[in-house]
Amino acid sequence: MKKPASAGGHKPYEEADAHASSPEEILRQSEQRLRQIIDLVPHFIFAKDVNGHFILVNRALAEAYGTTVERLTGATDADFAHSDDEVRHFREDDLAVIHSGRPKIIPEEVITDSSGQTRILSTTKIPFVRFGSDLPAVLGVSVDITERKQVEQALANERNLFMDMVNSQPAGAYRLRIHSQRAWNEEEWVEKTETHYKLELVSDLFCRILGKTREQCEASATVVVDAIHPEDRADFVQCNVVALETLKLFEWEGRLLRNGEVVWVHFSSMPRVMSDGDVIWTGILLDITALKRAEDAHRRVRVLESLGIAAGGIAHDFNNLLTGVFGNIELARMQLPDHHPAQASLRSAHQALDRARSLTTRLLTFAKGGSPVLEDINIRQEICDTVRFHLSGSHVAAEFSVLSDLWPVKADKGQLAEVISNLTINAREAMPSGGTLWVEASNAPHVEIADAPELHGDHVRLVFRDEGVGIPRDIIAQVFDPYFSTKKSGSGLGLAIVHGIVRKHRGHIGVASSPGKGTTFTVYLPVNREARIRTDAVEPPITKAEIQAPHVRRVLVMDDEPVIRTLVAHMLERLGYEVETVADGVTAINAYESARQAGRRFDLTIMDLTIPGGMGGRETMANLRAIDSTARVIVTSGYSSDPVLANFAAYGFSGKLAKPFNIRELGEALKAAIMGTDNNAQPDRHPRTPG
Repeated sequence: MKKPASAGGHKPYEEADAHASSPEEILRQSEQRLRQIIDLVPHFIFAKDVNGHFILVNRALAEAYGTTVERLTGATDADFAHSDDEVRHFREDDLAVIHSGRPKIIPEEVITDSSGQTRILSTTKIPFVRFGSDLPAVLGVSVDITERKQVEQALANERNLFMDMVNSQPAGAYRLRIHSQRAWNEEEWVEKTETHYKLELVSDLFCRILGKTREQCEASATVVVDAIHPEDRADFVQCNVVALETLKLFEWEGRLLRNGEVVWVHFSSMPRVMSDGDVIWTGILLDITALKRAEDAHRRVRVLESLGIAAGGIAHDFNNLLTGVFGNIELARMQLPDHHPAQASLRSAHQALDRARSLTTRLLTFAKGGSPVLEDINIRQEICDTVRFHLSGSHVAAEFSVLSDLWPVKADKGQLAEVISNLTINAREAMPSGGTLWVEASNAPHVEIADAPELHGDHVRLVFRDEGVGIPRDIIAQVFDPYFSTKKSGSGLGLAIVHGIVRKHRGHIGVASSPGKGTTFTVYLPVNREARIRTDAVEPPITKAEIQAPHVRRVLVMDDEPVIRTLVAHMLERLGYEVETVADGVTAINAYESARQAGRRFDLTIMDLTIPGGMGGRETMANLRAIDSTARVIVTSGYSSDPVLANFAAYGFSGKLAKPFNIRELGEALKAAIMGTDNNAQPDRHPRTPG
């Protein structure tokens, strides 16, 4: 179709040029236009022949090499490049394209410009044949991506800094993307977890808590669901469904299974709805196993304290009953001739009562009333002697590793012996066919135990390790419970007593065991910092003056139990004493004052420590001292481990007598109190003449 004429009658531009110029001029103009175009392009444009000579370059590449288009044309990379490695790589890529006849994309390559600055290029090279020649060549375009790479590196650095901050936190951090806002039911939620959930970010601690690698976590969010304990999984799923429906703070606490180990965790995350409809949940994962164990230990302590109070009350009342039975049996034996047939039965009954008394003593040690009377003790010899004694005659051998400069502990000597005894007996019974008990004692400065956050400072560590049958994992948490035992015989109080004693000493006991591989008990006892700096010199034995048999004296007995008052009166009369009995402190003070004014004073008074609904021994003692500062008083109680009995002299008493007691113990207590020779009392330097 004929083209219309231009305005003014002139011919179109193309026709005018065609008629006005020769083919050479047209080619020159075309090349000039091409040159203008490629020089305006900011990217590097070039063509090279099979020998590596530039047959086409644009101004951007020439300026990068610090030269002109004219000088670079016909030259090679080797004439201007700053690095032989760059030249070699360029040449290898060019030849690969020329010989293969296929394009090649080089995502990143490095060129050093004329100023020495390194630039990063993304290059595409394609094969072509130069116009007017049948020789192969390569045509390339390089885009300078240096700034983009710098931005990417800056972002990577920021991400690394962010991840460093995340990984330094005491909680595992995560970011979860959910590709749906539609509410799902529980069945759909489980099915869609793999396809709709993506853990975009996880910290190192998050992976460690789950027991998974970073690759596993980032590959599929199902690792979280799979790690939830089977018994807690339904609750976890339900909480997720609710969180998706409401888009409120997600909180969940439960158990994981990590390599077969039960771990308590707490999830907490906050949702954010993105512009594309996805929901991002950013949150933390806490390992709260230690906290749960501490809470459980605290709860068990409260239960043990409650049981201890009950056990103490029962043992106190039982000791009162035993005192009556003990005394009457002894009085009966004393009233019968030695050859009487009933003597054998009475002796058997007496032996049974001795075993009952041992049981109540253990109950009181476990009970709250058995507070320890603390003193500085060097326990090196005590450990070895007690362990050897309880293993004597058994098939169990003892191996000791006891530090020679073991620090003195602040402890009740009797209760500490109970700890060593029970742990030794427990180990012996765990090895009925024999074995070895390893006993270690060492100094433990600056103790810190996760399960006992209240424990700190310097301690002595005792370790009892046997090679017995071990304790199953499902019951190991119960070993310190009262009356819990896996043995056919035994009271189940041994380890409960050990736990109670250690707790009252402000110490800690832990247990570790594997079935068939033995059990290890570890005890921490606090030390006396002042005693540590003293040398452990052996004190010379205390010499006691020979105790002469006392003359008949008048004795006042105060006890709220009529049976015990009558019994003790008979026992004292049997020993040759004149006795008067009262039921409470007020009556005791009146009787004491009346006797003193009548010139028939009491040489000694026996007071029960606890008088329900009346004035007990401590208060009565204070009032009695106001009347007579030289009054001698023996304190007695069914709480055999009461601190008043253990440290009676500090309360003004001259002696102690723990219920139940027999006539021999009663007589010895009176002699010791009158002569001032009790181990725990200060001797009376000025004994008075009885009046």
